[in-house]
Amino acid sequence: MSLQKTMENKSLVISLAASAAILTLVAPVVRRDYQAYLSLGPGGVPHDARGWLLANLLRPFGRETMSITVYGGASAGVLKDISRRPGGRPRTGKHPIPHRQTSDLGTSETRRVANEIAMSKRSHELLARLRERNLELVEIATSVLERRGPALFIHRNIPSPHKVAESTRREIGHVHDSDGSLHLVLSPADCAEVIGKGWGERHPLSGSRLLPSQYLLVYAPRDESEVHVIETILKAAIGYMADSRGVV
Repeated sequence: MSLQKTMENKSLVISLAASAAILTLVAPVVRRDYQAYLSLGPGGVPHDARGWLLANLLRPFGRETMSITVYGGASAGVLKDISRRPGGRPRTGKHPIPHRQTSDLGTSETRRVANEIAMSKRSHELLARLRERNLELVEIATSVLERRGPALFIHRNIPSPHKVAESTRREIGHVHDSDGSLHLVLSPADCAEVIGKGWGERHPLSGSRLLPSQYLLVYAPRDESEVHVIETILKAAIGYMADSRGVV
């Protein structure tokens, strides 16, 4: 065997060994990240490896979610009198899609699951109740942003009042079954109130070409008193998106 051939074989062995070592180190990280993605539940992108890859491709485009300076000191909205949400903010997933709450859902697994089911049910009931009260303003259909589950839309007989409504294809908001949180679109002033008082945060991709800056995650209600606050926030979203002061 020639010296050149021997050197080539050694280089190949070294390359294979290095690749194996890197794979051994990276594989657990990739597996944990994939499991974290799946734990967020379905929504927006496929709930499989394809969606996980897309979610990671979008990570560099994610933005901070708490600042209210983006709303430019908008005049007071209808939510100026809502209370401050007790406690700290819940954590959210590190993947920009799906944007989900990952903490503040209970202290044990049994309580967490029970709370998710109960609060998600209450949130769904709230959407249906508001639709029944405001039949001329809103209707319910499958979310075009989540691509699954019911969502509130501006009623088909109402022209889109602004570009924000057009950018969400007239969708006002929807509930996430996995955690009971919601995505809603609010006026700039009300966005500042909701974020500033701890009830929600912007979507990481808000303000991009994909979503308007007023696209918020509103945290899951933890008890009946918080359901009432969420109802107030939902009414404000309907009023803004349908351009109406007659929401009941």
